[in-house]
Amino acid sequence: MKNSVKIISLVIVMSIIATMLLSCGVSGEDIVGTWKGTWTYNGATYENTIHIYNDGTYSSTTYKNGLWNDYESGGWEIDGKEVRLYEGSITYKGSYKVYKYKNGNLINGNHTFKKS
Repeated sequence: MKNSVKIISLVIVMSIIATMLLSCGVSGEDIVGTWKGTWTYNGATYENTIHIYNDGTYSSTTYKNGLWNDYESGGWEIDGKEVRLYEGSITYKGSYKVYKYKNGNLINGNHTFKKS
């Protein structure tokens, strides 16, 4: 009887630890898709759409006051709860933008992106 209680207790503790470890990061399934964010800066309205693809690449288009403003593309990776978008090729890992994954949103500074 004592051994059964110990085994059951051990299984419960291991299950709790496994659940905590799995919830520590974000998965590719969470990230892949289309993300949209809108903000105002110096009186101009910016709309940014980021497409994160399953093949490890992304593309991002920004409009300022409804007119095309910027485009970039590259690779992405996940580090814990951060998503890093590397402009150009992920192979060389040059400059990148960091997005925090929180409550189903991607957050970069004061900009929040929602999956659409």
